[in-house]
Amino acid sequence: MAAPTPQDLLKRAKEKADRGDLFEALQDCSLAVELEPSAVTHNARGAVRAELGDHAGAVSDFSKALELNPRFVCALFNRGRAHEAIGDAAGAKADYQAAADAEPAPDDANGFLGRGKARYRRRDVDGAIADLTRAISLDPDSLQAYRCRGLVYEESRRPQEAIADYSQVIRLAPTDPDGHLARGEMHRVAGNLDGALEDARRALEVAAADWPDRRRAVEMVKDLRWRV
Repeated sequence: MAAPTPQDLLKRAKEKADRGDLFEALQDCSLAVELEPSAVTHNARGAVRAELGDHAGAVSDFSKALELNPRFVCALFNRGRAHEAIGDAAGAKADYQAAADAEPAPDDANGFLGRGKARYRRRDVDGAIADLTRAISLDPDSLQAYRCRGLVYEESRRPQEAIADYSQVIRLAPTDPDGHLARGEMHRVAGNLDGALEDARRALEVAAADWPDRRRAVEMVKDLRWRV
């Protein structure tokens, strides 16, 4: 059997991270960095380190990614979040500003995703939606882009558009309880209480025992059960 390529390792790491196996995902990302110390591999490892709470290590990886590719918009945004997590407000602000002002390559789905996130942090709703829509057009299976655009629509009080995006999140990650709960909340806002109850129940069915939003979903089911 052929040894896994860096791309194979990153794909495997993503699958593990999506399942919550972050330490194993980190191991695969580190192997990918050893085989190919590129902007992509460092950014991937930085993202897992951030999920594990190692924000200083994440900053180091994102900085290396930007050293290798200064136009890597996602790494800029990710480093901004890591700077924010360690209390470096000035560093976070600089990175968010740079990401929001960046010009991604026309075919760079991740670049538009990163800039869309950064623009939304600056409350540029229209710019964020435009960038996230462009990211989706370039990568129709981008879970992050659908999730982020859904959140923008949700916070902009556009529940039907948020429902459509969260439905895509569920299509791509049917066992992710967050997508079901988010869509359920939007169904409730839109007045579809049956849909809201169904989504909240489904979120609880697929969620792990230690899911952070379990109590919120349980309360939602209790509230809706007597109203439908």
